[in-house]
Amino acid sequence: MSKVRYDVAILGDSQPEGLLVAAGLVRKGLSVVIIPSSALDELPSEDLWPMILPAQVGSRRLDDLLFRAGFFRLEDSGLVASSFESQTVLKKNRLSFDGSFQRFSSELQREFPQWADTLIDLWESAKKSTEKNLRRAAAEIESIQKRDPAFREWMKAELISSLHPTSKEDFSSLYRRWLDYATKQGTKVYRIDPKLRQPFTSFLLDHCRKWGAHIWTEAFQLKMSFSSVQLSPTTTSRYLILNGAGGGRYLSKNVLKNSTAETKQKLNEKLHQWMYLDRIECNLSAIPEPLQEFCHIDFGLSVAGQPSERHLFTIRDPLRQEAVLLIGSWLPFEDGKAWASQIEMGRQSLLKLAPFIPASSFKPIPSLLDLTEMRGECVRRGQADRLIPTVEKTSSFKKILKSFTGLAKFSNLPYSPYRRVFAVSPHYLPYRNRTASLEESLKLLDYFDKKRQKLSAASS
Repeated sequence: MSKVRYDVAILGDSQPEGLLVAAGLVRKGLSVVIIPSSALDELPSEDLWPMILPAQVGSRRLDDLLFRAGFFRLEDSGLVASSFESQTVLKKNRLSFDGSFQRFSSELQREFPQWADTLIDLWESAKKSTEKNLRRAAAEIESIQKRDPAFREWMKAELISSLHPTSKEDFSSLYRRWLDYATKQGTKVYRIDPKLRQPFTSFLLDHCRKWGAHIWTEAFQLKMSFSSVQLSPTTTSRYLILNGAGGGRYLSKNVLKNSTAETKQKLNEKLHQWMYLDRIECNLSAIPEPLQEFCHIDFGLSVAGQPSERHLFTIRDPLRQEAVLLIGSWLPFEDGKAWASQIEMGRQSLLKLAPFIPASSFKPIPSLLDLTEMRGECVRRGQADRLIPTVEKTSSFKKILKSFTGLAKFSNLPYSPYRRVFAVSPHYLPYRNRTASLEESLKLLDYFDKKRQKLSAASS
């Protein structure tokens, strides 16, 4: 029986990042096999919340990644360019942004006139992205938020909605990261083309297949050694890329049984909170006109100890004069006693924003059993934007980050087979946003570009 050896195996097809990387690697001549998420007991993702991909990815552009993946025209990529407006509504302030500096400065002048000139100067300085400028601007912002509670509430909302941090970093580091992120964002984003007749990840999987990636269809049993990753008795791969939560859970349960708890924690995260999406349908006249499609709400309404911020997505249908709202509330992952009360607090937050929504538009809150099933489905679908892991201390989390990202190849386990594992999906990054994961995808392609000649020679 002949043996097959791949250069790279992609563990999971539920996230676009790993599939774009797969197509980019195949186009460079590497042999790639994709293990479907269904083989890892992971359900397909849902499109309840629209996927927004940033046009600007750090200092580079998403177009670069799309081109390297074989999409030479945007209209062939399953994506369309779009503007993006977001809104933050707090107890005392309401700010709307569209990615332009003009809107940013005008909103600051209206809501924080006493700090606006200082913040605009800091913003211009931070655009240079030098560590010195970022550090100085972050220190000034930290000083302002200590003196102004309203400004502090806005900054908290910005950090949560923009970065989705999952580590206990000090505020100075978070502000530096936010400034570096926010000053590089433009007015354009990419959305999934509404004309696309299949899920976006299925479309990308077909694209990978056309370029020559293999889709795994046999019995799957992963084993790891110092020299390779075994996918079956007759098939191995040199490297493994995690592309979704299912891959990490599979490794933790089936491959790392005898590993340390710390190593397993990197893959099978302990979850702290999950987001329940409350769906409300009502007449369009009940929705205030200034309400944007995406809105971050925080009126301080929550069950004791739980987050008070809510994420609101509004769909308007002018022809039918109808509207659908999805409001996301964070619930404790383990303690279900507070779930119903926290959901009700979310509804009260929405009514403060849109008081004319009739009571009949709110369906009964699901039972504890139904909510438990929804939580399990959220986990099985690996929805990174609806799950928050237990927060690690900064020093400990940086060790985990160094092991999985930045292409550090598990420096704390130098003679371990795990040095062959990489990750590109948001689940394993310190900031669970698409900018971070797409930036990691570009880094990974750069890394394999440097190794390509050596890999090709070894394969032949």
